[in-house]
Amino acid sequence: DGPGNDADMLNDLFCGAVNTARRSVRIMTPYFLPTHDLMASLRSAGQRGVDVRVVLPAKNNLPYVHWATFRLLPTLLNAGVRVWYQPPPFAHTKLLTVDGYYSQIGSANLDARSLRLNFELNMEVFDPAFHGLLAGHIDDAISLMKTQNGGYELGVHIADVSHYVKPGSELNEEAFNRATSVYYADQVVPMLPKSLSNGICSLNEKELRLAFSCLMRLDQDGNLTDYKFVKSIICSRVKGVYSEINALLAGSTDDELTGKYHEVLAQLPAMKELYGHRARLRKERGCMDIESGEVKLILDEDGHCIDVKKRTSGESEAMIEEFMLLANQCAAHFARVKQIPFVYRVHEEPNAEKLERLHTLLQACGINDHFAKEVPTPKELSAILEGVRGTPFEQIVNTGMLRCMSKACYEEKPKGHYGLVLKDYAHFTSPIRRYPDLAIHRMMTDLLSGTDKETMIVRYTDFAEKASKQSSEREVLAVQIERKAEDYYKAEYARRHLGECYEGIISGVTQRGIFVELENGVEGFVPASSLTATGTTLTEGIRLSDPASGKTWSLGDSMMITIVRADINLGKVDFEVAPETK
Repeated sequence: DGPGNDADMLNDLFCGAVNTARRSVRIMTPYFLPTHDLMASLRSAGQRGVDVRVVLPAKNNLPYVHWATFRLLPTLLNAGVRVWYQPPPFAHTKLLTVDGYYSQIGSANLDARSLRLNFELNMEVFDPAFHGLLAGHIDDAISLMKTQNGGYELGVHIADVSHYVKPGSELNEEAFNRATSVYYADQVVPMLPKSLSNGICSLNEKELRLAFSCLMRLDQDGNLTDYKFVKSIICSRVKGVYSEINALLAGSTDDELTGKYHEVLAQLPAMKELYGHRARLRKERGCMDIESGEVKLILDEDGHCIDVKKRTSGESEAMIEEFMLLANQCAAHFARVKQIPFVYRVHEEPNAEKLERLHTLLQACGINDHFAKEVPTPKELSAILEGVRGTPFEQIVNTGMLRCMSKACYEEKPKGHYGLVLKDYAHFTSPIRRYPDLAIHRMMTDLLSGTDKETMIVRYTDFAEKASKQSSEREVLAVQIERKAEDYYKAEYARRHLGECYEGIISGVTQRGIFVELENGVEGFVPASSLTATGTTLTEGIRLSDPASGKTWSLGDSMMITIVRADINLGKVDFEVAPETK
């Protein structure tokens, strides 16, 4: 809501500030409306070389600039204005700014821990392109030892956030309301204040940190045989980087790399060996490996998108993901067996409507869509994905299968995970950025400290239900915002390349035209009128044809396009058929 009758006064105030600025001007207000007069002033200021920035506030703890006020973006960007997002302040931040508060581990915490880890390998690994580097925190570490009988002792150690975020505190209320961190481009809206997430809760190299550890035993074939959860204190030996570990796993002998990882080099072969066993077991149970088509946005120093690239991952990313998945599985099994209230990660089988769309897609692509039962097993779907790998239909079938899946959510009852083919699954490994993980840490801690089952039921039943509902709703909203923001940045990138020609793959077909995805993941729409002047016919939902010329445009076909329009306001890009080269 705006300021009503004060709008004219604010407009005059803004215009005056911009018109008189010599070097720079900052406008910080929730009531910024780009009127005609103000836009004229902004353009004039830009021509004079004035650095104009508009700082827009958040709403509902999420990036307002990329959500409710996104229609301002094209107008502002066209005028050369830099738009900044101001993250919402945390409630009661004075609790986290007192000198020494939550800045070090006290001796009482050291004495109370049942285990202090001192394994041969205690290595932190994080993704430099994703949450770890972007948010500045590291919330997981691993340790691994080979046993005398050829088995493995694997430790997954997670920052003990629940030790600091207590039930009933203002900090917990704020974390519950946010429920998740939101990531977009190179920005993050954190669930927890940086003094926690990037400070005492971040498992930094060579520093003692409180952790919640899942200690697992696996046999020589990689099968999980036993596990236990303990509160621990860890001191990470090295902060690993995926690209560097991938190089080492591939046999690199680079002196700088081997020097950095010299304390843990001897354990890398065991990690690789265990992952090989786990990958085989994952495939045997039929777990689907769907390519998500995620992209990496490259921004300049002013926050403008100058490049878009497809994300790639190597062996170390998959390895750590598998080890985290094991800990998540153990946490859910722990709660189900103990019959305590809990927050489970649930993924149910696809419904009839979505399966019908999948059948249509597979039939149109000439792929056998016969399944043993009405609902296909993950193993059957996995076989289809393997069959299209390396073909023109690979990305289309991956996307179609992803869209036919049910949305994973959080529930207080264990229903299993269809996609992972697991009876037990929860989110245990990211309490810094996900409230469900923080919630189950709290419940498990209470049970491990000796609280009986009946008390647990009374204390946490209602909480588990509310945490599940809130976390599911906020996750959906966060994903919508992240996708919207990505669309805006892709459009901004495309705008820099108007008139340029590229090769793409037809990723969608409608009566109005076709969607084409470029190699870097940018997708645009080609209207049917750009394909032919004589009209087109839609066939089987995957093909447009021109009866007059006999030309066809089908899913998976490659074609040359020209970028002709990019609407940052809507996050949409338009293509046309590229002129034929002689």
